[in-house]
Amino acid sequence: MVRIRVQNELLVINLCSLVLITIISFADIEALRIVLGLPFLLFFSGYALVAALFPRKSDLSTIERITLSITFSIVIIPLIGLILNMVWAIRLYPILVSVTIFIAAMSVAAWYRRRGIGQEDRLHFVIDLPFHRDGRRNVLDRAVSITLAMALVGAMVILVYVIASPKVGERFTEFYIVGAESWPDEIAVGEEATVVLGIINREHGTMSYRVEVWVRGYSLTATDLIELDHGETWEGQIGFVPDETCARTELAQDVNIPYGPLPDEVKSIQVASTQNLDYGDHILIGQEAAQIQEVEDHIVMLTEGLKKYHPSGTEVIEVQKVEFRLSKVRKLGDEDQSSLSLWLGKEHLSASVTNQGHSEASYKIEIMIKGSQREETRVESRGPVVVAVGDEWAQEIAFPFSEIHEVELSLYKDGGLLYRGSESGSYPSLYMWTHMRDNNPGD
Repeated sequence: MVRIRVQNELLVINLCSLVLITIISFADIEALRIVLGLPFLLFFSGYALVAALFPRKSDLSTIERITLSITFSIVIIPLIGLILNMVWAIRLYPILVSVTIFIAAMSVAAWYRRRGIGQEDRLHFVIDLPFHRDGRRNVLDRAVSITLAMALVGAMVILVYVIASPKVGERFTEFYIVGAESWPDEIAVGEEATVVLGIINREHGTMSYRVEVWVRGYSLTATDLIELDHGETWEGQIGFVPDETCARTELAQDVNIPYGPLPDEVKSIQVASTQNLDYGDHILIGQEAAQIQEVEDHIVMLTEGLKKYHPSGTEVIEVQKVEFRLSKVRKLGDEDQSSLSLWLGKEHLSASVTNQGHSEASYKIEIMIKGSQREETRVESRGPVVVAVGDEWAQEIAFPFSEIHEVELSLYKDGGLLYRGSESGSYPSLYMWTHMRDNNPGD
């Protein structure tokens, strides 16, 4: 039987801490994260502190030392988290590194205090291995020592790398309207309306964007390609020309009563004219918003009841949603001969492929849509379609509404895979509501 006597248990604790950081950073093995993570949080830091305070084996019994180690760990970890929250933020890597540094510092203090203590009163533990004692014992001891030294050096190198090159944070893009409060309530059909938009790239890499203006399910216009480095901001003006007039009429009779308690919510109104009013339209009755469920003669049924009083003659106007979609554009292939513009919403995605090569090419799109665990995975495909040089092939694919979904998109060119990537959530989109009025000076 070979007996290995470990004189410095603190070295083992520090090695386990470094191995835990390595696993979380690179391997991400769940079982090992749990096996090492629990003692790291509930034992290691407290044990190192107890070892520094009570360096002699005779200072405490084994039960007392274990109990104090767990108790101190429960106190130390929240204190470190509180300090980090005041300075930076409570995040995984700052916590890991801070606790590891604390354990190392207490280990150094314990080692310093143990220097003058005799061997018989030093803490140690023994491991019995099923090997017979023979002339090869020295070789085994030397191999174990070399292995431990190499593990320590490797763990230290990895720790330095993790501290110097932390994992990339959350990737996202900021998209906003500059001066949204000045957006007009009405826009004349045929006249250009403008809005100033802003984009900030937080994707930790260079990104290309394109902003599209959508009204009534159609794209009216789009910006040129906008290329931004990480942290770079773009603000620019985009103009569009409405091409369809919204409905405008008035109430033919009162809604609710002017004084006293209101009756049940009114879900139908009588108007002077229902011309251009249809199912799903959004309207304003005075300052109260509603959505149309059904139109019959001069009666308009609403999806939800009106709660306010509106006298006969109150103006009823249709308002239209103006949507600004921020698409991400990827240049693909040799010499960027293809580009893929993608916008992902909660109910559909829009993808367009532009052939920027020197000859026509055949493109095909395949998407795999994963929703919640109770939703089935859907697979959709479009194409193949031959796209001439300089032409664009656009597709819009609908899927059931989901707040949380993952979409894997594959793009094939001439039968070969050109791009495959996964996207989760939805891309940024901005909305504004306005009335598109007839461009008539007499109005």
